[in-house]
Amino acid sequence: GLIGRLMGKNDVSFFGINAMVCESESMSYVNAANKDYLSGVKAGFIKVGDVVVTKSVGSSDDLKVGDIITYLSSDGKSILHRIVAIKNVDGRKLFSLRGDANNVNDPRLVEFSSVTGKFAFKISKVGYGVKFLQSGYGTIFLAGTIFIILLNAYIGTVIDERKKKADADK
Repeated sequence: GLIGRLMGKNDVSFFGINAMVCESESMSYVNAANKDYLSGVKAGFIKVGDVVVTKSVGSSDDLKVGDIITYLSSDGKSILHRIVAIKNVDGRKLFSLRGDANNVNDPRLVEFSSVTGKFAFKISKVGYGVKFLQSGYGTIFLAGTIFIILLNAYIGTVIDERKKKADADK
């Protein structure tokens, strides 16, 4: 959940809605090699620092060429790329993916079991704040803010008690 995200996890899932911080420029612009298959499609609009929200997908039949999906790479990271082809291999549907800014497809075909979501929307630049909170300075900032809030509440309570005591002594 949120704790995992603040501890540096690549993405967060909550009731079939996933969120991740875009950390790559692979979807931030359209490479000239991709203009043919991207014509008429909104492309190159997901920038580094954006929070990308995806929805869970029920079956491989819910995905088509042109959809932007997230999938787990072999090292467990969430990757956000566009489906450029769907291939049937031995009765299995496999997805060929590519970032809009890349000039080649991803090196491996992706099975549906690796797909974690389909693009829903993005929130621009919010990821920078999340990344800051994940850093050492962010942790210190967060801990300091919590300390100041608690200290302020404690001082306020002490002042209120002294006022009540002073009013009672009058």
